[in-house]
Amino acid sequence: MYKSYTLQYPNWADSRYNLFLFISRAHNTVNKRLDKPRPATVVECIQSLKMLTVNKTAAQYRTNYITYLLSNWVREGGGDGMIQCGNVREMRKINEQYWNLRETNLDALMFAEADVLTPIMSAQKMLSPFTQIPMYSMNASGGQQANAPNFGFRLSGGKFSFGKR
Repeated sequence: MYKSYTLQYPNWADSRYNLFLFISRAHNTVNKRLDKPRPATVVECIQSLKMLTVNKTAAQYRTNYITYLLSNWVREGGGDGMIQCGNVREMRKINEQYWNLRETNLDALMFAEADVLTPIMSAQKMLSPFTQIPMYSMNASGGQQANAPNFGFRLSGGKFSFGKR
């Protein structure tokens, strides 16, 4: 979802407004998948934020979420867990040293209306942002997409060889 959105909207992080639209659209995309209510307008998204932060600040929500992630990855263990714990600790550092010092006053938050209901669709074939060469992925059944090249490494007799799959 993220990669597809960034290809469609390359300036998604250039302003508070564009970032707000990304967060609103991503949230509504997940809520659609979960069959949960979705705010239909930018004003409704802002009202939802205001309602959520009546009893608990946004900083408290972020801190609780980071604590949840850290405990989840510590419990997971293994190499992936250790790597993710490092990423979560970095998130905590950014939150404490940057975001908590720049809390947004939601009462003063006003953005122009835009479409926040259209779900973010995953692209079938995406171009590499560096080389503009198509990147192929597996389809839902686990097989190759029709336009994917049919060559690669294979294991035969305990040795890897290069050839058709």
